[in-house]
Amino acid sequence: MTWRTKQEQGFTLLEMIIVLAIAGLFLSLMLERGPVHSTLASFLQAREALLSTLRTARLDAMTKGAPITVRFNSAQNQILELSSKTIIKTVYLPKEAALLAPMPFVFQPDGLGAPVAWVLHVQARTLSVSVSPLTGRIMAHGF
Repeated sequence: MTWRTKQEQGFTLLEMIIVLAIAGLFLSLMLERGPVHSTLASFLQAREALLSTLRTARLDAMTKGAPITVRFNSAQNQILELSSKTIIKTVYLPKEAALLAPMPFVFQPDGLGAPVAWVLHVQARTLSVSVSPLTGRIMAHGF
């Protein structure tokens, strides 16, 4: 009869040092190139910020019973939601985003808005946003 002993399981110190050295090399390569940046992520972030601000402004106009204005401050790259002259909400766009906003959006208490169009650019990606004058629905065209 032979007795078998279980082998010790786990990692040796040498294996741990090698894995940490490889991980350190990968980390140093990533830090050398700068932060990982995705234009798609910036575009989606700017798109969501713009659309959610417009939807919130339309809802605020209907619930408060007062006109709500949404305008773009190009100097600060921010979208402002205003009631009269009071700032309700400020949303900052990513620095890569460029928004062409010739006129502000104005939502009336009935949910309708003036037929204004804004165009969002993030490098090669473009989104056109407008409001239907009949229904007040916020429409986005493009990717």
